[in-house]
Amino acid sequence: MVQETSRLDAARTGPYAPGVGRGPALDFDPHQHRASLCALIREVEALVLEQTNPEQPLSAAAMHRILRRHPRQGRGLYSHSELIAGYRAFAPSEGFVLGEAGFIARLQMRPVRTQSGVTPVTVLTKPFPCPGQCVFCPNDVRMPKSYLSVEPGCQRAEANGFDPYLQTYQRLSAFHAIGHPTDKVELIVLGGTFSFYPESYQVWFIKRCFDALNDFGAGRDGRALAESQRLSVHEQRVRLHGRDLAPGYNRVVTRFLRADAEHAVGEDLLRSFEHASFAALHEAQRENETARTRNVGLVLETRPDHIDEAEVICLRRLGCTKVQIGYQSLSDEILSLNKRGHDLAATRRATRLLRQAGFKILAHMMPNLLGATPQSDIAELARVFDALHVRWRYEPHTFVLRRDRRGHVTEAFTPDFYLPDLDYYVECTVARRRLTRVKRRKVAEARRLYGIMVEILYRADFETLARRWALRRLAAALDRSRP
Repeated sequence: MVQETSRLDAARTGPYAPGVGRGPALDFDPHQHRASLCALIREVEALVLEQTNPEQPLSAAAMHRILRRHPRQGRGLYSHSELIAGYRAFAPSEGFVLGEAGFIARLQMRPVRTQSGVTPVTVLTKPFPCPGQCVFCPNDVRMPKSYLSVEPGCQRAEANGFDPYLQTYQRLSAFHAIGHPTDKVELIVLGGTFSFYPESYQVWFIKRCFDALNDFGAGRDGRALAESQRLSVHEQRVRLHGRDLAPGYNRVVTRFLRADAEHAVGEDLLRSFEHASFAALHEAQRENETARTRNVGLVLETRPDHIDEAEVICLRRLGCTKVQIGYQSLSDEILSLNKRGHDLAATRRATRLLRQAGFKILAHMMPNLLGATPQSDIAELARVFDALHVRWRYEPHTFVLRRDRRGHVTEAFTPDFYLPDLDYYVECTVARRRLTRVKRRKVAEARRLYGIMVEILYRADFETLARRWALRRLAAALDRSRP
């Protein structure tokens, strides 16, 4: 087996053109397309007003027909973000019928992303040596440990050179361009064991994220400096032979960081500018308290064996509000077989300390680890639910959807799982989404008739889980279930 890390041809974006606004199509000037954009916007408004329910978003098919009638200078179609940019540019002079919020609501494809009122912004730290030796962890040397370069968030991070300012600013720009609110943001910092990075890098990384939040809200653009500091890991090419993996992730990443001309020669593997003081961070956080783009939550991830009193204090000083922590298993035997590096006692101690300090906790559990069985995984999940006081039941309810003239049941729906404390149902399927029309119709009908909360886990969700964590037995089961 030979694996070669390939060069990622991620799209790079340059500085904004004057007067364009804040959007991902940074070279797009709506004034050059005024006639087409105004015609499109007025057609959208007319169609909305013709609907029996004007509050309902336009269907993808209806929107596509409108876009095809007004192609972009005869080549291609306008994107939703370009339509929104045109509305913002011409609304004052054109007097459109719909307000900005109403127009955007009819175009949004995934309003659920920010339906809570808080916009999630995910950023990744740079690749860095990891203290763990977990047998299940992927070893993509272009990514922080445990992450894969095929994931969308990882591709965005690599495209921005893992720079915290660029990642935060560009993600906010993308959300703004497609009409999502950016006034309240939850910042999610991923990248393996955040606690293992040097403290000065941790402080610098969080400060630069806050700098981007403050600048974006104030209309400032500091990306020129950040562009000069980006880390070009996609230029790294490494051949890994299955029979000889001796170099390992840590050695390959360390060699790359030391070869980078900007990195210091010391043991911390940091570049000269990747340092900041807590005083500078706290100043940026104080500015953010009154900024137009405010941070309302900071999520960091770490391992149980890296949580002690000193680390809890450090997390609090960084401004962390939620901790993602990898339990992975509640069995000492399975933790040992998978070379996790800590035992169940460390998990309990870390959880106790985090709870005492008032942190929200997002615990990660992994099924199908080396040494585990379906029965042991179910038992562990039950232990987690019991510890969190979350009860669950298997197929406890059947919802009647249709009856014949005599009152006999002709169609019913029985969700797989029910969480009684959350009043929430979960339905699972290994069929692909395009083959689940009947199941999706049943779910929609049950929601309409009974007002229940129910979601479907599709085959793609299970495939992502199997690929993400190399779950071979799950992957084999999915292969056997293919039509």
